[in-house]
Amino acid sequence: MHVVPWLLVALLAPPKEVGRLPAGDAVPVLEKAPDGRAVLTLRQGLCVFREAEPGALPYTARTPAECERVNRASASARSKDFVRLRVKAGKYQLQVMNEAAPWPTGFELQGEHDPSLPKVKGEAIAPSTGKRFQVDLVPGEYVYRCPVMKTPGYRLLVEE
Repeated sequence: MHVVPWLLVALLAPPKEVGRLPAGDAVPVLEKAPDGRAVLTLRQGLCVFREAEPGALPYTARTPAECERVNRASASARSKDFVRLRVKAGKYQLQVMNEAAPWPTGFELQGEHDPSLPKVKGEAIAPSTGKRFQVDLVPGEYVYRCPVMKTPGYRLLVEE
């Protein structure tokens, strides 16, 4: 049997995985708001955001300063397990839920490398409540964090 060389290479090459995300990336489940915007929910655990660190240890902290110490001491080692969220560009409601901190938290979102990307900043997210922020996300890489608990900067990739 005569096989064309390029066909032999194609037959022996490992199959390409189609539609697989890079390791460490996740596409969050989105809800629809009554105004048609997609709702991206980010849940604050104690000293962490759960979507970015689904396997995070259950930290204990009685004050924001204790969370700051936890994050300063361990964020670098934990970062290899952080999950980068991926969403499509568009109109969003970012719903930030304070599920675990017994004090008011905050939220910041900004471009990771591009200061012209949309920004969101919010304060006083009371314990066991949440706040929604309207934002039109354009393509780019963003970071989000809680400035009160001094969480690491977690990543959000917005694609076309």
